[in-house]
Amino acid sequence: MSVATVQETANAICLKGSTEILAEYFEYAVHTIIYQRGIYPSETFERQQKYGLTLFVSTDASIKEFVEISVRQAKEWIQKSLVKDLSLLMMDAHSHEVLERGEKRSKKPLKTIQAEIGAVLRQITSAISFLPLLDRRCIFDVQFVLKSSVESENIPPAWEELQTKAMPANPQTVPFRSFSTGLHQVDSGVSYKLEEEKSVMN
Repeated sequence: MSVATVQETANAICLKGSTEILAEYFEYAVHTIIYQRGIYPSETFERQQKYGLTLFVSTDASIKEFVEISVRQAKEWIQKSLVKDLSLLMMDAHSHEVLERGEKRSKKPLKTIQAEIGAVLRQITSAISFLPLLDRRCIFDVQFVLKSSVESENIPPAWEELQTKAMPANPQTVPFRSFSTGLHQVDSGVSYKLEEEKSVMN
């Protein structure tokens, strides 16, 4: 085997490992956010230990299936370097207005990477202290923004090709910590809609 072939094989292994790390982070981040924001009843979640934290993961079969499908698709597109942006959307269940958007934009020891991911997930968990109450029925969705070179016929039928769903004008944006696998840099944050203040007169 030539030196070039060995290097190509090593790069492929590194890329696969980096993709797996990102996909696992995305999976736990989705479950953490929908739990923290009260999108589904807390009794439909179970505790799991990961990244040195106690995280909550949905036990609902339909939610687990949706997240697993999203994670599989994320792995495929990240490994092919097709993803520009990946967002988790919180939307009004009736109007589908986007109320919040969590973003993840795409050689260290694995322990260091996991510690960095743990720090990001701690920030996601603590964000509940400043995010506005979602006082209406909400749903969530996953949105991929792909590179312009991706042809429509290469998008699986299960995924709709739509215009990017944007936040209302002038959202509040809070950046979270970044982490890097050495091959991929992930910058996370949350944008949310500020509710208009209501005045009351006697």
